[in-house]
Amino acid sequence: RGCWGKCNYCSIVAFYRDGRDHGGGRLFRMRTPENVAAEIALLQHRAGTPCIFCFHDDNFTLPNPTRTLERMRDIRAALDEYGVGKVAFVGKARPDTITPELAHGLAELGVIRLYVGVENGSQSGGDNLRRGTQQDHVRTALRACREAGIFNCYNLLIFEPKATLEDVMANVEFIRDHADHPVNFCRAEPYHGTPLHLEMSRAQDLGGSYLGWNYRIEDDQAELLFRISAAAFRERNFAPRGVANRYMGIGYAANVLRRFYGGKRADELSERARRLTRAISLDSAEFLDRAIDIAQGAASDRERIERRTARLALEVAAADRVWHEELDALYDDMNAYANEPHELVATTPTRKLLKLAQHVAIGGAIAAIGAGCECGMVVDPVPDSGGMDAGMVVDPAPIDAGVDSGMVVDPPPPDAGMMDAGTDAGMVVDPAPIDAGMDAGFDAGRDAGMVVDPPPSPPDASAALMLEEAEDDAAFTEDGALKRRLRLADQWRDSAPQNTLRTDDLPLTDPPSPRLVARREEERVLVRIDGVRDAFSTRWESDGAVEGDGPEVAWTPASDVDHIRVAVRTRGGVAVVTLRASAV
Repeated sequence: RGCWGKCNYCSIVAFYRDGRDHGGGRLFRMRTPENVAAEIALLQHRAGTPCIFCFHDDNFTLPNPTRTLERMRDIRAALDEYGVGKVAFVGKARPDTITPELAHGLAELGVIRLYVGVENGSQSGGDNLRRGTQQDHVRTALRACREAGIFNCYNLLIFEPKATLEDVMANVEFIRDHADHPVNFCRAEPYHGTPLHLEMSRAQDLGGSYLGWNYRIEDDQAELLFRISAAAFRERNFAPRGVANRYMGIGYAANVLRRFYGGKRADELSERARRLTRAISLDSAEFLDRAIDIAQGAASDRERIERRTARLALEVAAADRVWHEELDALYDDMNAYANEPHELVATTPTRKLLKLAQHVAIGGAIAAIGAGCECGMVVDPVPDSGGMDAGMVVDPAPIDAGVDSGMVVDPPPPDAGMMDAGTDAGMVVDPAPIDAGMDAGFDAGRDAGMVVDPPPSPPDASAALMLEEAEDDAAFTEDGALKRRLRLADQWRDSAPQNTLRTDDLPLTDPPSPRLVARREEERVLVRIDGVRDAFSTRWESDGAVEGDGPEVAWTPASDVDHIRVAVRTRGGVAVVTLRASAV
């Protein structure tokens, strides 16, 4: 756990440094290879089939590539002692830790996917985010992974406080240069307590709260481009099942098939995934270039900017219809191949593994007996050191058939809490944690299955006042930073998505957040716009027939893969929302 980096936007670094400063431990900690192997062996033994193990470590690789390879070889050697056969590994890595030699070594040991932290393809942008002089490392890492057969994807924080149009253009060229790798792009968000948040809070009056801070990019054209891009790529980049999230999975699914099933068919599907990935990456780069062209015009001409932004967003949505159709076809073919008869080598547990499993079972029984004691005391169990699965929550191994609907992908954060652009109700999100009695409008109930240690109650009213945020000058330090005297729930008690407030000196100040509601009547689908409170105009498009205009239309899809798209424009801005015929 932890990280040795100093990236100013990263909550990981802020979390561990804050913990260290207030009595915590080291910034970087590792379990032993034997300990990791024991947990893997137990999990695979319980599953009874070859598995994929996703390391949610902040860093899967170490600063020294030689040590990384030694550690992974030690884990593999320990797995052999437990009789664990073929497995696959997924992890995250800083680009400056990956060399061609390491990538080939990791691939031989079963690493099929690495999330590489590129973050910005411009040297000045990387400097602003305190990524260091990493551009050569980034290119080396991506090339090394590709040549070794390790799938990787990345995000670009192309919009950051000091971004310029030239920086964004450099990122567009980076996307083109590495089009074989899927990418998403967004704005660097100043997560609460990070150096970026603290720096921005001194530089300008941030909007929002700790649930999502909002800021203005210093350069006017870059800020305008961010607003244009947020509208144009609203669904492609940020919808849970948008094109960006879906195409990030096809190369990974192909590697799963090659790792566990192999054969000529798996290689053919992998090549199809590569070609489709490249086409979508280049398509996004082209649309970004067009967004830049809009931002280079006169910012005072709001009518021109908003009309061109709406047109661009509709064209992105129209292209997405084609990409979704191709993604559907590829995922279907991958599923079909995975469901064919394949011979998987069964694992044969060794005496060492059986003995470990026996000890775990005994420990679980003792824990169960202890849990039944009616002593009225809640005790957090000590973390196990041997990979005990009793009472342990683990992320399930990814479905090995390449089913994209079964894959959980972390979408990049929306515009500081902007309403989610997607219309897909199939997204599973983790509910906000129970707030230990704070009035958040949610009652977990007595049988919620979650044990929460409530914060100790203040002994008297005067102690309770100590938790209140001071609102006088004494609440601030000399450099303007707020002292550590915040309430338990600061500013926003409601954790639902909130619309951000942008400065009104540029267009697209307050874009709408529409959603589509539909019901089928035989061959027609009645589609209605919901969620827009202000007066608005519309432009509907589809391959099929669209009858009517305004907030509700009758749509006759041209086919099952058809979708309807509508641009909604208010005084505050524009947004495009879509609906697939197959979803109705």
